[in-house]
Amino acid sequence: MEEFMQTLWNQYKLPGYIIDESFIKREHLIDNESSLGDASDKIEDILKYVNHSTDDEVALNGDKLLQEWFPAQKDKNIFISHSHADITLVRGFANFLSSKKSKEPFVDSNLWGDCDNLIQTINSEYNLVSGEENTYYYKDSQRISSNVYLMLITALNKMICQCPIFVFIQSDESVQDGDTYSPWIMNELKTVMNIRETQKRLLKSLKSYLLSGGTGSSELRHANQFESVVPVNKQVTLSYNIGDILDDLTKIDTMEMFNKAFS
Repeated sequence: MEEFMQTLWNQYKLPGYIIDESFIKREHLIDNESSLGDASDKIEDILKYVNHSTDDEVALNGDKLLQEWFPAQKDKNIFISHSHADITLVRGFANFLSSKKSKEPFVDSNLWGDCDNLIQTINSEYNLVSGEENTYYYKDSQRISSNVYLMLITALNKMICQCPIFVFIQSDESVQDGDTYSPWIMNELKTVMNIRETQKRLLKSLKSYLLSGGTGSSELRHANQFESVVPVNKQVTLSYNIGDILDDLTKIDTMEMFNKAFS
């Protein structure tokens, strides 16, 4: 039974890998010739997202914003978690996976608009202090920012759940001494761990059910428990320890391992 359950776990767990930027550079796993595209950050008309408006308030259609600003990418099969500071390398690596390995990697900035641009557009339209430039009412700007950041987190978590392979690009920008200063990286890694924990609980329930001869009252549940932190003030730096999570991912440091993972 134990061997059988281990086989199931190895077969169905979400594959998670760490790839160091130095390995990508050393093995020339970069394709700068082709391109997966680049998202446009321009909102042609914010008014098209208005559900209703009065003299005192305006209600935007959050579902429509989520669908159009962070649209579903059902063809993608590799989620690449990375620091935005490494975006040039990440795009080149994603292009390599697409052109050389026939994979469909997901890099958010290639396909989605920039959330800060969306926040600024909404603030400039509805929350501008009269007579001032780029000055917004604090409480309302926080509400707008929180909603947009949570839209992005929701969309990111959905993509992680959808993609059968998760890759974390390790660099000096993404990790320092086992910590990350990016709440986005923290959320993405936590989401992967939550998915794996859910898978383990399901297998544990399945094991109990099988051991009972199929007559037990085992209840299989799917839980979506995502931990997320939304940055509020860019002047504040927060660190998140991700050492244990990284230890649980498989580090790819040879071409044999790379080719096996992305065959």
